[in-house]
Amino acid sequence: MTKEKILILIIVVMTLISIIVPNILRKKYQDRFINLFQQKKFDELETLLAKKTVKYLFMPFNIEYMRLNIAFMKGDEDAINKQFSLFAKMPMNKKQKEDIYIKAFNYYVTMEDIERAKKAYELVQSLKDEKIKKSADITYDIFCEKGYKYLDELEKGMESCPADLKSYNAYLVSLMYANKGDQKKAEKYKEMAKSFLPNNKEEKNDNNN
Repeated sequence: MTKEKILILIIVVMTLISIIVPNILRKKYQDRFINLFQQKKFDELETLLAKKTVKYLFMPFNIEYMRLNIAFMKGDEDAINKQFSLFAKMPMNKKQKEDIYIKAFNYYVTMEDIERAKKAYELVQSLKDEKIKKSADITYDIFCEKGYKYLDELEKGMESCPADLKSYNAYLVSLMYANKGDQKKAEKYKEMAKSFLPNNKEEKNDNNN
């Protein structure tokens, strides 16, 4: 075998090693992440995430995303705020932006943190997906503005609404009627929302049998 062929062989082998070994290590660490997360051993998981090897094998976004999930599991509001602030300064691709912006928006709406919800809403509006933006518009109007701008649209769309969304849509219509001050219709759609839940349907079928 000539020196040139030996050199090429060495380069090929080293290239394969540089690809295969990190993938094996990455899988090994991923399994450890999942195991520790499922066992709620968050301190051990944090220690693992801080390792230089982990920082070499995984992108910063993935490491911080795991920390965000830990914060959610622990219910640590300060840590959640810190992670969302961190993501705001971090380069992200389209899918990552969608994931983080929607998570932040839904979280702050749920927490009734209107100031932060508004900032997250503005970030959602910077996305290109019109369906995501429209959904955020409706949520923001109902929960943050206490409005009912989309009442007619959602009420008229109840019949054509997909079965798995009927309960949620009825719930939103109920909230909008409550915002409008019409408690009678708010209660009507609240009960309707309950009737569309899978458990209620199963109970009705059992009763019919």
